[in-house]
Amino acid sequence: MAKSKNSKIQRRTNNTRNRHEFSLRHNRQTQTFNSHRDISGQDDIKLIKILLANTSLVFTSGKESITINTTLGTPQGDILSPILFIVYLEAALKELRTHIPISNRLTTELIYADDVDLIFDTKHEAERFIPIISNVLKEWNLKVNESKTELTTTHRNQDKWKSVRKLGNLINENEDIHQRKLLAQRTFQSLRNIWNGDFISQQRKIQLYEALVLPILLYNCGTWGLTKSNLEKLTHYTENI
Repeated sequence: MAKSKNSKIQRRTNNTRNRHEFSLRHNRQTQTFNSHRDISGQDDIKLIKILLANTSLVFTSGKESITINTTLGTPQGDILSPILFIVYLEAALKELRTHIPISNRLTTELIYADDVDLIFDTKHEAERFIPIISNVLKEWNLKVNESKTELTTTHRNQDKWKSVRKLGNLINENEDIHQRKLLAQRTFQSLRNIWNGDFISQQRKIQLYEALVLPILLYNCGTWGLTKSNLEKLTHYTENI
């Protein structure tokens, strides 16, 4: 199996949000993946073995290269690697859920690819389950990097949580929109020679703006819960940038 990227596990209290970031290192080989945990049917396992058969890696240094046949794991960048990891991680999380108390809250976890958030009712409860989470994942050869573990509490009367990121965005929408504006403005200014020049057409400038500037401003904007005021400010910003 391929190594995982950093994963995040978050916890939220009634008026607070407690967040832990975990760096998971996935060391399990395909053979162990098949035999140690019953997470897939035999037909699926046979298909995976077929897809991974005759795998070779090519190492290049200058004009020289060497090809090595491998029967362990999946190559980095292989299309099968993230799929197998997600299946494997979900199986590990399924077992983890049996160790976590059931809550009456509508949302207890948020999962996007290898980014996972677990939500608890109190800070004490979140801290108490840190070693339990670590031990359960360890049984699946998923190692918690405690140096990258962070506990964040969100509260209406506190500001520290506003600098916390989720999938590249600040979780406070007002702060995130403000930062997006600054980043877009910086990119726009770096291209001022293009905007002020007469060597390309106005239509091409618009295309460049839509390709190079606008995506920075609207990155992950689908996660924003825009108020009418924010929407008007964004519209005004794009019209006057």
